Amino acid sequence: MSSLSDLKPTVMPFGVYDFLGYLLPGLFFLLIMLFEYDMGRAISSYLDHARSFDFVAKEASLYKLPYLMKLLAWEQTPKDFKLMPLLLLLVVCYLFGHGISALSSVVIEKIVLSRTFMYPDNNLFRPLMRRQEQHKQVRLRRMGTRKGWQARWAMVRLNKRQFMFGWRRGCRLFASRYCQDFDRPFITEFKKVVNKRFGFAVRINDYYWLCYSDVVHHLPNAYQRVQHFVNLYGFTRNVCMTFVLYIVARLSSVTVYAYFNIPYDLRAANKLILLIYGFFAVVLFCSYLKLYRRQTIELFYAFFSLHTLTSLPALTPAAEGE
Repeated sequence: MSSLSDLKPTVMPFGVYDFLGYLLPGLFFLLIMLFEYDMGRAISSYLDHARSFDFVAKEASLYKLPYLMKLLAWEQTPKDFKLMPLLLLLVVCYLFGHGISALSSVVIEKIVLSRTFMYPDNNLFRPLMRRQEQHKQVRLRRMGTRKGWQARWAMVRLNKRQFMFGWRRGCRLFASRYCQDFDRPFITEFKKVVNKRFGFAVRINDYYWLCYSDVVHHLPNAYQRVQHFVNLYGFTRNVCMTFVLYIVARLSSVTVYAYFNIPYDLRAANKLILLIYGFFAVVLFCSYLKLYRRQTIELFYAFFSLHTLTSLPALTPAAEGE
């Protein structure tokens, strides 16, 4: 048994994903809020006063970004930053980014993606998923021939599965490249390799995490490449959720004002900015799908290569010199 003196102090981990996935989305939410308010006010002032920049400069004291600069400086001059306000801002953005990440994981992945385009591993092995879905529907049909509440519940589940199957097939028309599956020979060989590696008939839904665990333990270089895509698609997913969350919060505030008969009018400039935010959210969502699929393909290729390549060719001296 080791003594306390043998224990080494651990360092609190702060990786790339903490920066890309948590800190930046929380900071982006604050910045897009200030940008929408200040830019909307500036554009409206420019259009309302004969397209003159003089009145825009006069309203500089009403903008919100200078308040943030003063908070960070604790002085009237925003050039002299202080450490404590900056650290406080980073901590708040980091914690808020955790909330955005948790919300995006539920909304974008578990609600939107799973009910529309499906996860990349399900799409890559769609022939196996289709066969599995057919078996489930046949079993539900057999249960529906019985009597009692179990038969009625089985028919409800069957109708729901048939509806979702048709709905997902329609959604795949808008993301055909993301929903493209592996070639049939590769799927057959991959299934054999997975079942042989783990010694039993692995469920298709378990392919991803079992292969991920195997690659982590045996291919550290491949794992770093896979983790690189995890950082990127997590960043795009969380920033996409940042834009969506702000648009929903902004429009909800207008609805609340209207419900309580509080005079408030959303300017045309602000509507345009919110529309631009929506466009950015769509672009980031498409980038998220691309990176998510790429990460999954890299993972499965690494696992397949690990258990099929018996030997690798040795480098020649010329190649080593290059």
